[in-house]
Amino acid sequence: MLLLLSRRVQKCRFQATEAAVIVQLWIGQEFDTSHARKALHNFLNEMQARFGQNDDVYLVLANFYIYGCQVDPTVLKRDATVL
Repeated sequence: MLLLLSRRVQKCRFQATEAAVIVQLWIGQEFDTSHARKALHNFLNEMQARFGQNDDVYLVLANFYIYGCQVDPTVLKRDATVL
């Protein structure tokens, strides 16, 4: 199940049948296009499908800028950072 996203910070909890994947979603700015929003939605659904059976916490950073350059998406977890 994907929760609708609001501006800035949205905490999402995906419920799997036996375990829960906890995803905190941080959105730096609103999306300019609907296809970017849809791509993030698909990405989060794919995370649920692949990691739905473990208890890790994932921080997903989306649509943010560092030194004027857009970085999207970034996943942070206890033992890894994925850009």
